[in-house]
Amino acid sequence: RLRTKQSASDPRRRRSATSGNRAPAISGELLNDEFSSYPAENTLSLAPPVLHYWGLLGSPFARPQGVAQPPQNKDFYFRSEAHVATWAWLENLARRPACLGMLTTSTGAGTTTLLRHLATTSGLGGTAVEIATRQWGTQSVTQLTDELSQSAGAVDSTDRVRALWLIEAIPRNQIGAGLQRAKALTNWYQAHSHVLTNLTVVMVIRKSTDHLRVISNVPRSISSHHLSRFTDHELSRCVGTAMHHVGSTCPAFTVAATERLAEVSTGSISRLGRLVHTALLHGYTTGIRRVSRTDIGSRLNGESTPAHSRAA
Repeated sequence: RLRTKQSASDPRRRRSATSGNRAPAISGELLNDEFSSYPAENTLSLAPPVLHYWGLLGSPFARPQGVAQPPQNKDFYFRSEAHVATWAWLENLARRPACLGMLTTSTGAGTTTLLRHLATTSGLGGTAVEIATRQWGTQSVTQLTDELSQSAGAVDSTDRVRALWLIEAIPRNQIGAGLQRAKALTNWYQAHSHVLTNLTVVMVIRKSTDHLRVISNVPRSISSHHLSRFTDHELSRCVGTAMHHVGSTCPAFTVAATERLAEVSTGSISRLGRLVHTALLHGYTTGIRRVSRTDIGSRLNGESTPAHSRAA
């Protein structure tokens, strides 16, 4: 039976005890931006016998891909309202004179998928763009910007094609790293702004130990936006859309089960994918033709991985 365990350290258990000590201006989503570790972090592809049982052409949710991996035409991409708002924010940035922007994102909000699709677009709204993406690891800000300048057009001209740099700051959990890099990039941009007449720079900062410090210290002159997680309603719709995308013709879940999957996913589309695959595997191993809310609320007791191996 499907287990949705919350660990003792899960912030959803601590919310009532800690929320009173937090700054009221900060979103509760940012304060509780963590998830328990079950199911396993990676979404497993369903084995052919499981797909055949449910009449599917492929797994509803794909295995995690890196930012540098371009999306394929067959890839499933469910845009939440937050994704649409983020695209609109980027379109507005691209229309403005050269500028610097800050995009913070919540865990499970589909950040990687968004960045992968952005990297392949040639236009934002009515603005033609040439986009370069980089992960900011151990290189200095000078090394990073040199790499980007070789990938995305002219940054110091009046070219009608705007150069757009998307910089993802990593590592994500090193205390102070996000804030330090935000300051370093801001200082670099301000020092070179007189020659960056055709460049829009967006720094992407995922959830990290100093996430709140980054958000609180963003200068007012820098346009900032936050990509939030999915709503339960969006995740409920996502389940049906993902199943139809891979050829499902009969509902695999009851309405109540779908709602429960969305609720337990706590806004994370990556967690939703893991839970949906686990539930489909549970249905296959037990002979269920339509997974109910009762099945979702029960426990598999560690049977999912061995069953997946046997099916493979």
